Amino acid sequence: MDRFTEILEDAKLRENYEDLGRGATDGEIAAAEKALGVVFPDTYVRFLKRSGFVSWFGVTLYGITANEPNAFESVVGTTLHCRNANYPPNWVRPPMDAFIVGQFGNSYCWMFERMSPRAGEVALFEDHYRNGSEYEYWKNYEDFLEERIREIDKRILVGNPHELYM
Repeated sequence: MDRFTEILEDAKLRENYEDLGRGATDGEIAAAEKALGVVFPDTYVRFLKRSGFVSWFGVTLYGITANEPNAFESVVGTTLHCRNANYPPNWVRPPMDAFIVGQFGNSYCWMFERMSPRAGEVALFEDHYRNGSEYEYWKNYEDFLEERIREIDKRILVGNPHELYM
């Protein structure tokens, strides 16, 4: 089993794991790329064809959903929402050559499309405290997945996580 498959198999062990229940089709992937004006990198296409999207308590890996583009987990809906948001003038605008693949708190993780100079990288752009600026990145989607799926167990929560969203 390769690293990519192992990481996604680990995700299935998470409490409240959910995915599309099938892989995304070539037509669904092409429609998402067209809606966003990007070409997805091969590793992201592989993820979509395997899982569509993935979520469990506190983590969402955005992708193709059954209710495109209106579902919370939708790469299209979430990316378009953020691209069209009314940001303050001093904030960094979201990259147009990227799309949202995940979220950390109030910040979104953007993956750069295949035609970008940063193709395949995933960057975390902070939404509330750093005026939308980038402050963390992963060299590729596998590194990003590994941290989101495997490294999250190493984090220490302070307080009751069920109270965070009340």
